[in-house]
Amino acid sequence: MIWLDATDKTLPFGLISPKKLMPQGFLIDGKSSSLIPINLSHDSGFEINISVGRDSVDQFEYRNQAKISGLSLMSIKESQNQEQEPAEEDDTYDVEVEDHFLSERYVSSSFKRHAANMDEQLLIFNPFDQSIFYQNLFLDEERRFTIEFEYQFSEKIIFTLEIPDGYAIDEFPEAKHYKLISKKLEFDFEVVQGEKEFVFTSHLKINSPDIEVSAYRDLQSFAKLVSETLNSPIILKKISNSPAL
Repeated sequence: MIWLDATDKTLPFGLISPKKLMPQGFLIDGKSSSLIPINLSHDSGFEINISVGRDSVDQFEYRNQAKISGLSLMSIKESQNQEQEPAEEDDTYDVEVEDHFLSERYVSSSFKRHAANMDEQLLIFNPFDQSIFYQNLFLDEERRFTIEFEYQFSEKIIFTLEIPDGYAIDEFPEAKHYKLISKKLEFDFEVVQGEKEFVFTSHLKINSPDIEVSAYRDLQSFAKLVSETLNSPIILKKISNSPAL
C-alpha cells in the first residue's frame, strides 16, 4: 500500500489548485483498477455586501464588506503570481483584509469606492460593476470549443440603499430570474422595498463548470440578459430643497 500526502503548507487540507483539478483519477486496485470520477467538495465563490455613505469631502461612497472562499480565492492567488499587464487605476481605498484561508478557507475584506454620479437633481448608482457578468463576454457569433469556468461557484452581491432625505427613488431594475435550459447557470435578482430603504440582491450560480458548444446560443442569451440587468442604474430624484444626509 502507498500513502500519498497531499498536504501543502500554503493550502487548506483537501483543496487542490483549479489548474490541477481533473474530472477523473486512476484508482489502482489490482485487476479492478479503473478511472473513477473525482468529486472535490468545496464551497467557492464571492459575497459582497455594499452600503452607501459619505466620505470626508461629503461625496457618496460605496462601503464594501467582501468574502472570497475556496477555489475562487486560490484562482486569485495564482493569477497574482503570474506576470500580468499593468492594471488599470483602482479606485478602492481604506482597504482592510483578514486572512482565514488556511484555517477556514476564506478571506474577508472591507474597502471603499467612489459611488454615485451626481447633479443638482439626480443621484445615479451602479453598484454591481464588480460582477463577473457585468460585461457580456460572449459576443462571438460562434463557439468551437467547450466553455470552461474551471469549477462551480456562486457570486452574491447585496446592495443596501437608504434613501436620503429630500430624494425619492425614480428608477431601478426589476426582480428577474434567468437560467440556462440545462440549469448549469442560474441568476436571481431580487428587490426588497421598505419605506426608506431598498435592498437589491444579485445571485449568480455556476452549477457546472463546463458548458457544451451546443448550448452556446442559450449562454449568449443568458449573459446578455444578466449583463443588462446588472448595468441598469438605480436613480434617485430630488423632490425638495432639503439637504441630503
